[in-house]
Amino acid sequence: MSTKRGHLRSRQTWLALGISPLVLAPIAAHAQQQQATEEIVVTGSRIARPNLTQPNPVSVVSGEQIRITGATSVIEVANELPQTQNNSTPENNARYVNGAGLQHINLRGLGTYRTLTLVDGRRHIGSLSGVNNSGGTGNVDVSTIPPLLIDRIDIVTGGSSAVYGADAVAGVVNFIMKKNYEGAEFDAQIGGAQHGGHYTQNLDGIVGVNFGGDRGNVTMAFDYARQTGIYADQRDYATCAQNWTTGTTTDFKQIGCTVSSRVAASGAPTVATPIGRNPGYTFALKPDGSGLIPFNRGTLVPGNTGLSIGGDGQNTTANTLPLQTPNIRYVADMVGRYRVAEDLGPLKTVNVFADVKYANSHGAFDNGTHVNGTIGPTARSALNVPITSPFIPGDLRALLTTNGLNAVQLTRSNDDWSKRGSNYNYDVLRTVVGIDGLFSNGWKYDVSYNYGRNKVTFLNTDRITANINDQLDAVISPTTGAVVCRSTLTVPTNGCVPINPFKVGGLTSQQFNYSYILTHEDDLLQEHDAQANVTGDLFKFATPFSGTVAPLSFAAGVEWRMEKTNSQPDPLQIRPADTLFGNNTGTRGTVGSYTTREFYVETAVPVLRDLPFAKAVDIDGAIRAQDYSSTGRDYTWNLMATWAVNDDIKFRGGFAKSVRAPNGDELFSSGGQSFISITDPCSVQFINQSATRLRNCRAAGVPVGFDATTVAPAASNITGNPGLDSETGRSVTVGAVFTPSFLPRFTATVDYYQVRVKHAVVIPDATSIANGCYDVGTNCSFVSRRPDGSLDSIQTPYVNAGFEKLQGMDFDLNYIVELGALGLKNGSTLSLNTNWNWTPRHTLMPFIEDPTQTQYLAGTLGYPRVQGLVRAIYDIDDFSFAWTSRYRGATSLYNTLPGQPTYDPNTVPSQWFHDVYAAYTWRKVQIFGGITNIADEKPPQIPGVFNGGNFPAGLGNPVNTTQQNASFSVTGRAFFGGVRVKF
Repeated sequence: MSTKRGHLRSRQTWLALGISPLVLAPIAAHAQQQQATEEIVVTGSRIARPNLTQPNPVSVVSGEQIRITGATSVIEVANELPQTQNNSTPENNARYVNGAGLQHINLRGLGTYRTLTLVDGRRHIGSLSGVNNSGGTGNVDVSTIPPLLIDRIDIVTGGSSAVYGADAVAGVVNFIMKKNYEGAEFDAQIGGAQHGGHYTQNLDGIVGVNFGGDRGNVTMAFDYARQTGIYADQRDYATCAQNWTTGTTTDFKQIGCTVSSRVAASGAPTVATPIGRNPGYTFALKPDGSGLIPFNRGTLVPGNTGLSIGGDGQNTTANTLPLQTPNIRYVADMVGRYRVAEDLGPLKTVNVFADVKYANSHGAFDNGTHVNGTIGPTARSALNVPITSPFIPGDLRALLTTNGLNAVQLTRSNDDWSKRGSNYNYDVLRTVVGIDGLFSNGWKYDVSYNYGRNKVTFLNTDRITANINDQLDAVISPTTGAVVCRSTLTVPTNGCVPINPFKVGGLTSQQFNYSYILTHEDDLLQEHDAQANVTGDLFKFATPFSGTVAPLSFAAGVEWRMEKTNSQPDPLQIRPADTLFGNNTGTRGTVGSYTTREFYVETAVPVLRDLPFAKAVDIDGAIRAQDYSSTGRDYTWNLMATWAVNDDIKFRGGFAKSVRAPNGDELFSSGGQSFISITDPCSVQFINQSATRLRNCRAAGVPVGFDATTVAPAASNITGNPGLDSETGRSVTVGAVFTPSFLPRFTATVDYYQVRVKHAVVIPDATSIANGCYDVGTNCSFVSRRPDGSLDSIQTPYVNAGFEKLQGMDFDLNYIVELGALGLKNGSTLSLNTNWNWTPRHTLMPFIEDPTQTQYLAGTLGYPRVQGLVRAIYDIDDFSFAWTSRYRGATSLYNTLPGQPTYDPNTVPSQWFHDVYAAYTWRKVQIFGGITNIADEKPPQIPGVFNGGNFPAGLGNPVNTTQQNASFSVTGRAFFGGVRVKF
């Protein structure tokens, strides 16, 4: 009984602060102790202050929230929060090789780069950007933070760079870890999805002990988690690829399930070569390779002849692509502190502390197949087989001979030969050491050094183009009569074993090992961070009119930080394009480093106290100067004010300037492939749009009648730019907190915010670069073509050319009902919480000088105008029940303007997701379980939302648009259960 009352008092402390506890569950015990002094340090400021003067709109997630959601990692909790959009999760980064399985928080949908993630107010080593051959970023993989060590998570939305440094444009996520923990706790949990996949196993533990007469404490926590992932063939909606078709105008309409019009469902090859009067793809081979059969291409999709409705084609995405990345992780974290001295000269207390963590996250998955081949002299997407091959069946050879052809191009899925296997391994080490304590005058100090290292390894199953060409060029040996590779006649020991591409069947180990290889990429990210901070009251004075004495508080600090990145791709990956199938960077590794020196001051000034209509009025200000070796000197600031009318009503607001310095990837990347779709202006569909374009395309070697849809897509190589400047953010917040005395344990908050980002780092649109080259002759050095005239790659360097602006409102209501007061069982409580976000405007201008490219994101895919969370928790005796409902508002696929193409349908319907949790505690053992997504909501089958693959719509700039379908879970209804033991 007393424990529950303590939890209530604790929660009331947070409500009085105007802080939104996003789960109605017990807050950590230390908050109960702090309530006595009515002072607490909350993220967004380094100054401890009374509850009525907190200036920042802060949301708090307690450690209990992770438990009642059944989440196996922090990112699953973050996905519920209305303040986040498009977080990076294993459900939307499975398409990446470099970056698969990472978990990054994205506040306000402004991009993960603009969210600063801290641990106990200190930086944490980041991770890779997700682009091949990428460099380091400030994105923190939150899965490396052990859940049982988390006391709470503070979330501050709005610019906070003046207090914490660069990157806090959208806000700060600060993980507050448990201090002086005593006891032990162990959790074991399993779970799985109703429709298969997503099998999870978790084992967590924490053990802490005080020693030396309570002068010291050592706490150790560990986390083991295993998740099997989900593949497309495990979800019915993933077996149907939804696509668009163009009408008689430029408008688009949705069509039903589509299949490939070039790859046979049987797995046997199709004949891509036009033969006489027979156009390409008229024939396919029998699965045993013995002869030709007709190939029915079905009804070709207008505007995309590679797809068809009906026919003999294969659904190339239904059984190969991962929807959720498999992952296994291990985390071990040890924190300790010890009071080494007291009353040491000017120091009242001296404590030493350390936090040492090791985390490993790894996984392996199949990321599609080596479809077609990306080889051959005339068609990059076909396998080229000379007519001299003894494997060519007789009827095909006769057709080729009759029509004077000396080779045939084949298209096949190659599922039988090999999958595109990928392996990732992230090895994280983080060490923090320092001293803290009190000066004799009551001021606090802390000095720390923080070292982080992220060692990354990627292994990919790739295919060497020259070697597979050797294996397809088979002949009869004049000496032995055996079928051999032509190259073997001149180099008998080259190990080449010929392949029969006309027959469906696996490769022998000798055949596989000759052309397939495991490429190896090694990346090393390092962070060094040293800082020192002091905080205290400069003096106290009598405030005007009332004479109430209040302190003028002050904080100051210095920081030095170095970020280093070293990415080394496999030697084969840095060779010219087409050395490997679709995994060439053609560039060297990414190497570079930068440093920053920073100094800040912060002050909290009490203006009025204890007056009618002015219980407390305060002004807070902070300024930070910084000197980056990469971008030079800059400064950030914030100015905030609070007005507590009385104990019931408080108003707050402020202005802030923040910056985001470009990271290692943006500065130093030598080029990494992305899979952003590129439209070739020289393709037959577009080449005649102007005489200038036609002339320039012909001069570039593009043949008459060239159709870009018949070859594999070109690569967009994203490259770094050492000349980048910092992004600049400006934010405004205005809000109110209501804690009515006539309704105890109730609080309501409302906050308006506006954020503007100037000099935004963006990636130029590859298609626009290509159009500029052939229409006006600009940036042609960025465009590369192959000898056959097809588009090979486009270089897209990062530039400071964008502008982004959004505004919205947050709403939060909390109420705790002691049911005993209503005549129900004493000690039972009902906790209610609802948290909503409304974002009416979100505009992105990728290039501020070209307003025609403006994107109106609010209300479009991935950026709902309205999203919310409703939660109820009922506690009675040893039982606890929780119900959570999440809402995502309806969106449009495209916010089309007059004169632009229309889409039918263009609406993604709203969705509610419901979860339930129950727990029973018997002595020191708790048994718990739950169901997530009770209604089994599925991603809507609309092109661009979920099209049978794992490619989200509008990949665009990873800073700004990230994963737009991140809010659509592929898991479906899932179950979890476990046991928790405390000592």
